Amino acid sequence: MNNFICLFLSIVFFLAQPGNCRNRNIDENKKISLNCQELPLRSVLEDIRIKTGVNFIFQDNLIDNVIVSCQIENSQVKDAVKKILAGSDISFKEFGEKSFVLFKEKKIIKKTSYKAIIVNENSSNIDTVSFVKPQMISKISPIYPEEAAKNNIEGKVKVRFLVDKEGGVYKILIQQSSGSEILDSAALNYINKLKFIPAKINGNPRSIWMSIVLKYLVVY
Repeated sequence: MNNFICLFLSIVFFLAQPGNCRNRNIDENKKISLNCQELPLRSVLEDIRIKTGVNFIFQDNLIDNVIVSCQIENSQVKDAVKKILAGSDISFKEFGEKSFVLFKEKKIIKKTSYKAIIVNENSSNIDTVSFVKPQMISKISPIYPEEAAKNNIEGKVKVRFLVDKEGGVYKILIQQSSGSEILDSAALNYINKLKFIPAKINGNPRSIWMSIVLKYLVVY
């Protein structure tokens, strides 16, 4: 807040100086050419001020140690300033009729999360009222592979597998690939660790095929 007040007072003081209110219209037809290689931004801005009469208002430490390179031919002042500041975290706005206020641009960082979830689970259809499908008892969740997360790889994997009479998982098959070996492998590893209360038909444990779809999502 103190920095903002200081900047505001500097602007007011600057505009109150004699001569600052005369000839304030920026000539839109005014062209400028610059060829600067590894020069301090401060000196480049001063060069523009001398050539065009445009004033730059900024906190002194904003441009300390900022070095710029540019090749500008017959550009309007506003476009030239935009090119000079490109690639830095400094932006600008027009103030009054012949001044630019420079400020540090706030960058919005998107938070990214990665989710690996079961979106569909079913067992084979059996035409009997006494059928009890397998019940998952594993306390584990699908894990988004680190390599896939680094590269923003996402996809859907459909896996089919056999749950035996003891609740173990066997004969794991990929019915639908995600298109990524990393995600397919992660899905197989997850299924291989699952444990179930086995299916029952008429009260007797039975082996049964199941299908699970795992979806790996990049969430912004």
